[in-house]
Amino acid sequence: QQRGGGSATFTVGVSKQTQSTTNSNVPLLQGSLPAESSVEFLPSVYQNYRSTGVQADFVSPAGSRTTRYGIALQSMGGGESMYLNPQSAAAITALGSMGGQFATRFAPDASGKVPIIYANRKSDYAAAYYQVGKTTGSLRWNAGLRGESFDQTNFFARETPNFDPNSPDNFGNPIQRGARTSAKVSPRFNALYILPKDGTFKLLGLRLFGYGLSQPGALRFSYNQLFTPALGQGAMGIGQTSLDPLAYPTKPQTTDQFDFSIERQFGSQTLKLGSYMKVNNDAVGYRQIVPGAQAVGFTTTSLGKVRADGVELTYTLNPRNEVNPGNVSALSGTTGFVTVSNQKVSIDNATTGSFSPEFDQRTSVVAGFSQGLGGGTRLGLSYAYGSGLTASQFQGGNRASLNEANARLQFGHKLFGVVSIDASVENLFNANSLVSYGSTFAGTRFQQG
Repeated sequence: QQRGGGSATFTVGVSKQTQSTTNSNVPLLQGSLPAESSVEFLPSVYQNYRSTGVQADFVSPAGSRTTRYGIALQSMGGGESMYLNPQSAAAITALGSMGGQFATRFAPDASGKVPIIYANRKSDYAAAYYQVGKTTGSLRWNAGLRGESFDQTNFFARETPNFDPNSPDNFGNPIQRGARTSAKVSPRFNALYILPKDGTFKLLGLRLFGYGLSQPGALRFSYNQLFTPALGQGAMGIGQTSLDPLAYPTKPQTTDQFDFSIERQFGSQTLKLGSYMKVNNDAVGYRQIVPGAQAVGFTTTSLGKVRADGVELTYTLNPRNEVNPGNVSALSGTTGFVTVSNQKVSIDNATTGSFSPEFDQRTSVVAGFSQGLGGGTRLGLSYAYGSGLTASQFQGGNRASLNEANARLQFGHKLFGVVSIDASVENLFNANSLVSYGSTFAGTRFQQG
């Protein structure tokens, strides 16, 4: 259908995703553990996640106005088994000290046997959105609403693999279950303003590297509200209800995010300075089932209100974006970018007040470089630096920084005309960074590539 020189587009996509993780009897080098470690397990943990979804979108342009709307449906399921094999008296004590349903389900029985816990989860997600965008001179904007619903049911059994949720477990006890249904309508607004050569904003076009006002620049502002269910890892929601925290699904996370940036282009180079504020309500996090252990199973948890404030400075070589969409050099020649950011993350808790979480990292640097080698072949290199997580501090010391380099070679020639070949190496120099042994967030003792 033709409207104002544009054509309406209808697209449908179907996805299928499966993920399985097995962590079976991880060996610990007991002689190498420092005095700080105290709780040790040899866990056997299996987790799987399955998802099937369909999404339909309709885009209708009419002159300078574009309307978009669509739906998304997703059905998800998964299962896990968890066996926490204690290797010390401290580990046995830790199991018995977990409290509530955790102590009941994971602690050794009267004979000293540690049980295997089995879990299944089923969930459904549905969403519909409407968005309108318009270009008026130097101003481009879009706004929309997205309605979403999510429901999840968890089932747990002790020493009963492949259990039927409608039948008792091997001990004659009913299958434990918990359910949660959540819904949210989320607004969003995004705007891009191309800076004029004259008038109030012309001071933003100061000459740099020999380039002046002939190059475009832009102001950007956005507000987005997001709805994020806890998916994929750990059905056992911690701290969701005092009645039964084991079976009750973790609350979905809602996010209010504000972004503002100014961008200037100088020939084939761009500088962008931006700031952001992100407030996560009922923030979804991951933690160990047993805090302080060296290696043990993970599950989801609700962290409460988590806020992140930050600034970013980005340099880009041969950019290709809304300001300069026709830059073919970005596809065929040399491209690169460097982003330096500084942020502060805090958790607001009614009991403990505001504090920095274990995953807070103040400064980070990310850089990437890509070079065309002819015939469609490209070589890409990337590097990431982090000043260190809160979880990397030992006994009041400094944070341990993180460094990682990656490489990728993408071949232009296709086998039989249809098969593409890529070769990549992650963590090129095998960097290892020590993290705190008492961390409930970091869990294992090393972050490894």
